[in-house]
Amino acid sequence: MPAPASGLDRATSARIDALAQREIDEGHAPGISLGVGRGDTLLYARGYGEADVGSHVPAGPETTYAIGSLTKQFTAAAILLLAQDGRLSIDDALSAYVPELSGSAEITLRELLQQRSGVPDYTRVPGLDPTRAIGWRAFIDGVNRLPAEFTPGSAYRYNNLNYLLLGKVVERVSGASLGAFIAKRIARPLRLTSSGMLSERQPEAAGYTSVGNALVPARRWDPSLLGGAGGFLSSVVDLVHWDAALFGGRVLSPPSLALMTTPGGEESYAMGWVSERRGEEQLLWHNGELGGFQAMNAVLPKRELFVVVLENVDGLHAPTLQPDVLARRIIAALEPESAFGEEAAAQEHALPADPALAERVTRWVAQFEAARIDRAEVTPEMAAALTPDLVRRTAAAWAALGALSGIEILGREQRNALDVYILRLEFARGPFVWKITLTRDGKLAGAGDLEPAR
Repeated sequence: MPAPASGLDRATSARIDALAQREIDEGHAPGISLGVGRGDTLLYARGYGEADVGSHVPAGPETTYAIGSLTKQFTAAAILLLAQDGRLSIDDALSAYVPELSGSAEITLRELLQQRSGVPDYTRVPGLDPTRAIGWRAFIDGVNRLPAEFTPGSAYRYNNLNYLLLGKVVERVSGASLGAFIAKRIARPLRLTSSGMLSERQPEAAGYTSVGNALVPARRWDPSLLGGAGGFLSSVVDLVHWDAALFGGRVLSPPSLALMTTPGGEESYAMGWVSERRGEEQLLWHNGELGGFQAMNAVLPKRELFVVVLENVDGLHAPTLQPDVLARRIIAALEPESAFGEEAAAQEHALPADPALAERVTRWVAQFEAARIDRAEVTPEMAAALTPDLVRRTAAAWAALGALSGIEILGREQRNALDVYILRLEFARGPFVWKITLTRDGKLAGAGDLEPAR
């Protein structure tokens, strides 16, 4: 699957170019690479801005980036391949493979895959720093001193530890490193020549973090805390090829693919994919973020449409435009009649004002800036996620934006018993697109760009 300049008509290509170039021009990212495929055809692959600001290397379609939690798709596929081989069952207890984790006898691989295991919040291990190496034994010892978040299978909570553990399972069952297994069973057969583990090679794009209005080089995260949760690098060309192969039946059997893309409960998380449904149409996606990089992979299976966005900037120290929003705008340009095209198109134009929502958002912004969170206004799960260390880091990032002067609602989606809003916040030092999730009684259940990694 070679990388064409564009297989789209001129008007559509120009619209996508304009969407991406606007983000570069407004300083939201140093570099962006975009890939679009339909079926087995790579329709569009281009880069914008710079992969390396210091040496003025342009971003291109083959530029490699760290892809963060898009790694989870490859880890989930590796587990399902081992299950197809008869070497494990996804209903096996984790203790059969990682007995050193406390409580592993009560956790199944399926619960890890679906983020329903209740494993501890590993980010609360004292002294843990994503930029510093830590041995597996020391890491697990630290995790074992933390309480479980809930009884396995009883709830959902996104936690990178689930996929760190799954990566370890792949290694212990296969007898090879996670990178070697993925290379043998996925990357080499599919000719994903630009993909691999961060423990073995570095991305070509230099990573940056946004601090106030400035972009500065990001500190490199150590691969020992990434693994099966976020330790992969790739290009948009490879990732579109991956999507085409996965949904074209060239990676997993139909039953395994169905398992991978079907949520495990009322939540929308499946196995390395988030599933959104509108009527008869499904959007599968996952985003990713780690120091210096953000990523988005979105698929409309019914239409065999694949959209990948990679950026060399994170939002860990100051909010940035999420690649999710850009990907949805591209879907709108390509499939304006689809259910998700309508939702993405709504993101281009503000919806009617909601004074009550604006009041709550203003209050939350003030709380984040002051590092004083009113726990009565957030869900218990969100309260647990807002650790003292995260609140302190968030306060420094938000305070740097200056005064809040305006709020626009760019999009709204009802998802089960939750309302998801995409907001454009105008600050003294520039705009910020923020995605939040609310319960029906108005409590904050989720907030993009507050988690240390996605």
